[in-house]
Amino acid sequence: MNKLLLVDDHPIFLDGLKQFIETHDGFEVFCAKSADEAAVMMENNQFDLLLLDITIVGGGGMDILRSLSSAGSTIPVIFLTVHITPRDTVEALKLAVRGIILKESEPSEIMDCITTVLNGDTYFDRGVTERALHHSVDSPSHRTEALNNLTAREREIVALVSTGMKNREIAEECELTEGTVKAHLHNIFGKMAVKSRTQLLVALSKVSGDSFL
Repeated sequence: MNKLLLVDDHPIFLDGLKQFIETHDGFEVFCAKSADEAAVMMENNQFDLLLLDITIVGGGGMDILRSLSSAGSTIPVIFLTVHITPRDTVEALKLAVRGIILKESEPSEIMDCITTVLNGDTYFDRGVTERALHHSVDSPSHRTEALNNLTAREREIVALVSTGMKNREIAEECELTEGTVKAHLHNIFGKMAVKSRTQLLVALSKVSGDSFL
């Protein structure tokens, strides 16, 4: 049974999301309406995933993520919010947030995000990460920083893409399905603020210093 903590200061949304998630087997959902309430609940429970709004009055998801990072916590965190600024997105990525998804998303997409993160991968709304990284994508230092935010598996796939391998070949090499490779590429494109393999290769070619590949 996966234990989730939802933190949001809108009771109607909070209750509706809790009921929706619990219609899926294998989930036990707890709710908190503030960062302080969330802190108390985390002291008394071990959660498998935190789903946070970033704009809670009195201290939102970013404050919680900062505290978890400082404490060395490994609990995966997803931001589910109406809006997140590019600056907050970049900081969240530095603090190893595992997912960012907007409240306007389809319920099925929110569940996809939750299950993907629980399976050890990341899930990011591409529009959010593009807005955050677009202004700095031409800076080698920022591209290097974006590369450093990739998971080990994502870095492996980027390395194989750079050799010219197709999705099928990458899947065989990594012992994955093509669908999983496509999902990884979706996240890689989002983090790197690119829309295609070609743009990814161009971005990689401009990274200065030692190659990470």
